[in-house]
Amino acid sequence: MSRRVLDIIHIYAGTSGSAGTYIHEIYTSLSLNYKQEIFVNYYFPFMYGKKYFYRFSELSAPYTFLRKNQSIRHIIRYVELLLSLIRILSYVLKCEVKIVNYSLTSDLRIEYWFLSILSFFNISIAITCHDVIPFGLNDINNEKKIKTKKKFFDLADYLIVHNDNSSEELILTYGIALKKIFKYPFPVMNLCNFPITGIENIPDIFKSKDGSTFRVGMVGHFRKEKGLDTLLKAWDLFYDHTKESELLLVGNFPDGIDTKRISDSKGIYVFDQFVDDSTYVSVIKNCDLIVLPYVKGTNSGIPSSVISLGTLLVTSNIEMFKNNTLINNNYLFHSENAEELSDKIMTFYSLSNEERILLVNENKKLLMKYIVEFNKSINDCFKVLMENSLH
Repeated sequence: MSRRVLDIIHIYAGTSGSAGTYIHEIYTSLSLNYKQEIFVNYYFPFMYGKKYFYRFSELSAPYTFLRKNQSIRHIIRYVELLLSLIRILSYVLKCEVKIVNYSLTSDLRIEYWFLSILSFFNISIAITCHDVIPFGLNDINNEKKIKTKKKFFDLADYLIVHNDNSSEELILTYGIALKKIFKYPFPVMNLCNFPITGIENIPDIFKSKDGSTFRVGMVGHFRKEKGLDTLLKAWDLFYDHTKESELLLVGNFPDGIDTKRISDSKGIYVFDQFVDDSTYVSVIKNCDLIVLPYVKGTNSGIPSSVISLGTLLVTSNIEMFKNNTLINNNYLFHSENAEELSDKIMTFYSLSNEERILLVNENKKLLMKYIVEFNKSINDCFKVLMENSLH
C-alpha cells in the first residue's frame, strides 16, 4: 500500500468558530497548487479537515461545568493536546510529508517534543509566529517565555510572520537569521458568508439597531494591552456632545471590570461573557463603528472581519494597524490619546448616510485588492519553502 504524499500539513489548534477563517483562507489560497491536510479544532466551522483539538475543553464547548471550573478545564485541555499530537504524529508518519506548518500559540514542552520528532524524520518544520513577543507578563516571566520561544524558533527550519515588525523582533530579540524568516500578509477573516448558528440565543440588543442611535462597539478578549481605558476616556469626552449614542463592550474581562467607573447614564453597556460566533458577528453588524484602541499587538483578524460585514472602524496607530493596507490613515489615532480618539468618533458620528455608504464601499474595494495580493504572496512564499525543502 503506497503512502499518501502531502506537500503541506497545517496544524493550528486555535481554530474554533470564526477564528477558523484564518486557516481556511490559507488552505483555500494554496489548494490549487499543493496537496494539503489540516489539523484543527473540534469546532472548526468548515466541512473539511481533521478536527482533533479540544472537543471538551474549548470555551465554545457545551460544557458549562468546565467553564466554571478553570483548573479542571486546564488539566483536561493539556490531556486533549497530548492525545491530539499523538494522533497527528501517527497520521503524519504514515504519509510522505514535505512541510509541516505549525501555528505556535501555547509554547508547551510537549509541542516542542512533537516538532522535534517530526524534524528527526526529515520533515521541514515551518512555525507560524502569531505573537513573537509575549503579552501580559511581568519582566521575569517574560524573559522565561522568550527563552522558551527561542527553543522553538531555533528548532524550526522556517519561521512565518505576517508583518515587518515581527521580522524585526525575531532578529533583534531572538537572534534569528533573516534568511530563515518568511512573510505573507495576515489572511482575511471574511465573515460575510460565515456559517452562523445559535442566532436565537443572541441578546436582543445585538440583533438590531435603532436607526436614530449611533452605536460604537469593542468586542473580544479585554486584556490590558487592548486599551479599554483609552476608549472609556474618549467616550466620556464624546458623550458630552451627544446623547444619542451607545457603547457596547462585549467579551471576556480576565481581570474583571470596575463597573463603578462606567456610568449607565452615558449609554455604555457591558457584557462580560464568552463571545460565541453569532454574538460576535451580530455585534459587528449592528454597530456603526468598531474601535480597536490597542496599546500593543502583533496580529489581528478583526479589521478584515469588520470590513467584510460592512462596518466602519477606528484603530490606534500601533505598528500592526499602521502597516495594515486595509486601514486608511484617516481611521488611525495616536495610541492612548483619548482626545484624538474622541474626535475620530465624532467624525464618524457626523457622517451623512451617503458618506457612510461611500466609505463602506471603499473599504470593500480595499478588501478585494488585499485578497488578490494575499493569494499571490502566500503562494510565492510556499513555492520558495517547497524548493528549499527539496534540497
